[in-house]
Amino acid sequence: MAIGKAVGFSHTSIRATLLSRQKGVAPESWVPRSGRLNVHEREEILLGLHRGESMRAIGRTLGRAPSTISREVAANEGREEYRIWRAYERARACTKRPKAAKLDCPVLCAKVTTWLEESWSPKEIANRIGLGLP
Repeated sequence: MAIGKAVGFSHTSIRATLLSRQKGVAPESWVPRSGRLNVHEREEILLGLHRGESMRAIGRTLGRAPSTISREVAANEGREEYRIWRAYERARACTKRPKAAKLDCPVLCAKVTTWLEESWSPKEIANRIGLGLP
């Protein structure tokens, strides 16, 4: 039970995972691409948080910018609730493809089409959309 609490999963989930491994189910093969935080770095972040270290100190340990550590912790429920596997699973889910295209929105697509027909450059359109202007 302590293991489940530490990684943010229930006792039942951990038991099911262990049983599936014994039955020969292949582990998931997703690995974060180069430059992204991996499981070992997330483990170091969790240990640093438990020791009460600052984001800067944790970043120094990992050779990462403090802002990287801060964003990771903030995106995954903060200092008190940070869990390695939840953070890892969130990162994996964020990389799922295919993602919806911005122009799947019919209103935006129509507006961009109108602007293109009016000879606006793609840069002008991108700047206009970036400002949130209609």
